[in-house]
Order: sequence, then structure tokens, then C-alpha cells
Amino acid sequence: MRSAAISSARSRVGVVLGAGPGVGLQLDLRFDLRFDLRFDLRRGASRAARAIASLLLLGSLACSEIDREQILAGLGDDDARLSLATRYSNGDGVEVDDAEAARWNREAAESGSAIGQLRLARQYQEGRGVPESLSEAARWYQAAAEQGLVDAQLALARLYDGGTGVLADRSVAVRWYRSAAERGNAIAQYQLADAYRTGNGIDADRDQAIEWYRKAAAGGVAEAQAQLGLLYSTGSGVEKDDAESETWVRKAAESGMAAAQLRLSYLLATGTGVPKDENEAARWAEAAAEQGLAKAQYAIGVMYAEGRGVEQDDARATGWLRKAAEQENPESYLALARLFEEGRATPANAFEARAWLAQEQAGTLEKLLQQQALSWYLEAAELGDVQAQYKVGSFFLEGRGATRDDARAFDWTLRAAEANHAGAQYALGGMYAAGRGAPKDDAEAARWYRKAAEQGLGIAALGLAGLYDRGRGVPKDAGEAARWLRVAAEQGLARARYGLANRLSRGDGVPKDAAEAVRWYRAAAEQGFDLAQVQLGAAYAAGEGVPRDFGEAVEWYEKAAEQGNAVAQLRLGVLHHEGKGVSRNDRTAAEWLRRSAEQGNGMAQAKLGVATIKGEGVARDPVEAYKWLELSGVEGSAKWLGAIEKQLTSSDLARAKRLAGEWRAAHPEAEPGEAP
Repeated sequence: MRSAAISSARSRVGVVLGAGPGVGLQLDLRFDLRFDLRFDLRRGASRAARAIASLLLLGSLACSEIDREQILAGLGDDDARLSLATRYSNGDGVEVDDAEAARWNREAAESGSAIGQLRLARQYQEGRGVPESLSEAARWYQAAAEQGLVDAQLALARLYDGGTGVLADRSVAVRWYRSAAERGNAIAQYQLADAYRTGNGIDADRDQAIEWYRKAAAGGVAEAQAQLGLLYSTGSGVEKDDAESETWVRKAAESGMAAAQLRLSYLLATGTGVPKDENEAARWAEAAAEQGLAKAQYAIGVMYAEGRGVEQDDARATGWLRKAAEQENPESYLALARLFEEGRATPANAFEARAWLAQEQAGTLEKLLQQQALSWYLEAAELGDVQAQYKVGSFFLEGRGATRDDARAFDWTLRAAEANHAGAQYALGGMYAAGRGAPKDDAEAARWYRKAAEQGLGIAALGLAGLYDRGRGVPKDAGEAARWLRVAAEQGLARARYGLANRLSRGDGVPKDAAEAVRWYRAAAEQGFDLAQVQLGAAYAAGEGVPRDFGEAVEWYEKAAEQGNAVAQLRLGVLHHEGKGVSRNDRTAAEWLRRSAEQGNGMAQAKLGVATIKGEGVARDPVEAYKWLELSGVEGSAKWLGAIEKQLTSSDLARAKRLAGEWRAAHPEAEPGEAP
């Protein structure tokens, strides 16, 4: 017969209970505040005997709670066993001892306690107090699950879902998810809903999916709330309802789900289902970013960069984008590259700040920033980002951030062009047209221009029109040139609008139409295109396509003249001299003529020379007059030069010729006889 021995005795009590021949219980107790109590019951001892012993002991002994639990656990009480296991797991009144916790959990589990089975399964799964064993974990989860313990059913479903400790079996996983879901477990309800939605492990059933999503969402599962928000947003299985979508997404966001917070930020930023509110959008994006969601870090970084919903702050923008980039978010690579390209990025730390300051003092910071921009573009380009590939090509083509390299520029641009990037297609056409990175090939240039133009890129349509106009790479065709000019013009390209207007005014490739020409001249002129402003002024002066109106002519000439257009300056000078559209003012006329003449306009030089010899608006000066007339080279200037020579001494004539030579040397780009 085994016995229970307790040290440090103050008294001794022996109790023998018989339950038939050979059956007995010997209790040998020594009472102290600390003792080691071990019970051994002979097989066959009746429940009654044990119950009586428990009553005798617990009623007569002044034991601590732990002592009582040990006595009861030794007598087979599962609640006591579980309580002791909890104490040893948490260090409640005893030293933490996972192995001792596992022993008591095992005793409870082996006697059929579902909670003990669940706890023992977790210890096997985590390797706490027992050797890690996923198969043992699965065995005990199964035992508890079959008794209806919801947590065990959910855990067992996950094991079958992932093939952990058991062979993966989605249908078995779904069966256990259903068991737990039907007992009200919200997480299991969400998993069951997902199974119905995807048809994974069970026949797809949209209605069942929505029903279980609703139950899980009502149970506070943020993922289910977010999923309902998505379903209402797309109208999948429910009537599309942006407001209802926002309601569920907000619930998930308020539960702390980062993805839902980002989604809510998007809804608020776009005003989808809610009034547009960029400030609140930024707050939710930052909340998600602070949880480490890379897409949210990118989003709030862009918001700080653009000042949307927050005060514009390049330092914060750079900081958030760097965090997103550290998580290999490709979009952040592009955004960071743009900040560096524009010189707006900020140093990552004090060490880098000092390095940048030194570069700035040395005048090389801009070069460094462009190098950084290129490095970020390369990161994104290597991951297949088409926009980044196009940018890398442009950097190598222009020699920004790296030594100019036409071959590498061509390679990266070709990658983006083949991925249907319109800008890259246009750039590639330009490289073929110029023979950069590849042999000059106008036919290839036309092919790539056409691809970009067909995507609606106005500048490419303009380039293609130019090739048709000159017959390079395509047959010379004024009609095709005009057609592509119209495409570019309708895309809003001012130069194309001007070019189309010119063709309409001449009837070149299109029927002549002065009124239509004026319409396109006006469209380009209102965009600030000086050549169109000159032509619109000319149309008003001549009354072509519009009623003659010198006042309107003056107004449009002035707009172009203020931009430095020499022809407009010349024509303004003439109108002020003639008093057309304005009161006659020779001084103002001479000033406009001088501004045009200084730019090398031959007609303006001739008229300024005549005004100077006559003293109209300027002091009469034969030497200065001779200089301008000699420079002009226009027809009729020789007559004036001959007349002025008769008025000059030989030294004055030499001085006039010297002044003309000096002006010509200072303006080598000017050509004699240049006229409007």
C-alpha cells in the first residue's frame, strides 16, 4: 500500500476506510504551513470512500487554498487540477513551472476534461512544459472539439486549414469552422463566410456568405466588417450602397484594423458614400501608417507632399515614404524619387543632414539629389514599374543623376514603351529620329510616335504630323499631317493648334477656312502661345476670319510683344506710328521698333533707321540711323543709306560702320534682311 507522507509533523492522524477486502485508503498527514502531500488510492477504492476522505480532510484541516486544491486534485477533482495548472502557468502562489502545469492539465485531459484537453493541446503546440508536437496538439484539440468546446473546434479547424500536425483538408477545416460558428464564435463565423464566398472547401453560396459575414461583423470581427464594406461598395451579393459600405468600413477602422482605416481614408478623400473630407482622410491614413501598413505610409506620405488634408510638409512626406520604401512598397519608390528629383526630399538623420550641407556648400547637392532620385527610380524600375522605367530612361538620356548613356536610356525606354507607356513610346520615337541609342530610323520613329499618338498623347501626334509634313519615315502627305495636327490640337497642345490654324489659313491639307483658322489661333493664343497671338493680331488687322478691328490687333500684339516676340514688337511699332487701334505716338512706336531691332528683326531695324534720320519719336541722329539701316539688309535700305552718306563726314561714316560691326559681332545669330 502506497502512502502520503508529510514532513514537519505537529500531530498525526491515520484514517483507514475499508470498501471490501483488500481495499483501503491510508492518509498519513503532518500538518505545517508547507508540506508535500502525495495520495495513492488503491485501484478499486469507491467514489464514496474518496468523497468521505475529502470531507474529513477538508473539514478538519486548516489548509491553504493551494493545499486544498492539491488534496482535491489528488482525489481526482478536475476543477482542482485545472486550477493548479493555471497557478503553475501564471506563477500564482507558486513558482512558474510549465511542466507541472502540463502534468495537471494532462491529468484533467485524460480524465475527460475538455478544458484540460484544450490547454494541453496548446502546450504541445507551443512547446511549453512538454516537447513541441503538433500531432499531439491536434490529437488533444480533436478530443476537446468532439466534446463541443468552441475554442478547440476553431483551433482544430486552423490546423486542418494549414496542414499543421494533420494532413491539410479544407473540407474538414470548414466542418469544424461551422461547428464553432453555430455555437456563436465570431471568428469561425467569419472563416465560414469566407469559405462560402470563395467556394473553398464547400460549395460557394453568396447568400450564406453574406449571412455569416453579418453574424461575424455583429460579433465585432473587423475583417468581417471590412468585407461587408467591400461587398456593399461593389454591389456583390447585395445592392450597391456606398453609404452602407462606409458604415461597415468605419466600424472595422474603429476596431483598429489598419487596412480598414486606409480604406476609410480613401472613401473620405474621394467623397464616396460620405461627404468629402480630406482632413479626416489624412487622420485615418496616418492611423493606419502608424500600425506599419506600407500602403498607408505611402498614402500619408503623398498627402504631406501635396498638402492634402494636412499642412504641406516635405520632411514628414520624406519620412513616411522612407518607411514605406523600407517595406519594399514600389509606389513609395516613385514618390521618393520625385521628391529627390524636385529637390524637396529631406535628410534621414543628422549624419545625412551634415553630409547634405557639405554638398550644398560645395555646390554639388543638386547632383547628389538627382543621383538619389535615379537610385529610387531604378529600385522601382527593376521591380517592373513602367513609369519608373520611363523615368530611368529619361535620366540616362539627359545625363541626370548619372553620366549620359544613350544605350542604357534606349534600353529602359524600350522596356517601358513595349509595356505600352505612351510617354516612353514618344521618347523612343524621338531617339530613333535623332539616332540616339540606336541607328537613326525615321520609319521606326514614325511607328513609335503613332503608338503613342493612338493613346491620345498630343505631343506624339504633333511629332507624327511633322514626319508626314516632311515625308520622313512615311510618305509626304499634307492631309495626314493636318489630321494628326488636329488630333494633337484637340488634346490641347498649343503648338498643334497653331500649326492646324496655319494650314487652315493656307488650305494646306485641309480646305481653306479663315474663320476656323481664327478659332484655333485664338485657342492657342489664350494658352499664351506667342506665335498664335501674333497671327490672331494679324487676322484682326487684316479682317481675315473676323471683322477688322485694330484695337483687338493691338491687344493681341501686346500680349506677344511682352513675351519678347520681335514680330509683334515690330507691328506694334507700326500701329503706334500710324495711329491704328491706338492714338498715334511716335515715341512709343520707336520704343517698340527698338526692342524688335535689338533682337535682329531686319524690318524693325530699317524702320527704326528711317525714324532716326527723320527724328520721329527719337532724336535725329544720322550715324545711328545709318547703323540700323546697314544692319537691316532689307530691300529699299540702300536708297536710304546713300542719302545718309551724303550727310556724313568720312569720320562719322566710319563710326557708323564700326557701330554696325560691333552690333553684328555681339549678335552673331542675327541674319541680315530678317523680316516678319
